[in-house]
Amino acid sequence: MLAPGPNSSDDAVEAFYQDMSKLISLLLHLVERTAYDPAETAKVFALHAKYFWASVRGERTEGHPNYRAPQFIASGANAQDSAPPEMTAR
Repeated sequence: MLAPGPNSSDDAVEAFYQDMSKLISLLLHLVERTAYDPAETAKVFALHAKYFWASVRGERTEGHPNYRAPQFIASGANAQDSAPPEMTAR
C-alpha cells in the first residue's frame, strides 16, 4: 500500500497505520525474537492519556470526568430570595 497523501480519507490513513503497525510487529519479532503487539501497547498509553487529558482540561471544562455545570446565583433585588439558605445573611 502506498503512503496516503494530503487528500486521503481517515479510513485510508487508518488502514495505512494498521498495515505499518503489523509490519513493525513482525520485524521486531524476527529481529529481536520478542513478541510485540502494538494494540497491547496502545491500551497502556490510552490509560495514561485519559488521565493526562483529564488534567489538562481542568474540572471546569466540559468533557472532564468530574465536570459539574456551574450554578449561577441571581443578582439584583431577588438575589436573596433565590440564593441557597446557607448563603443568605440573616
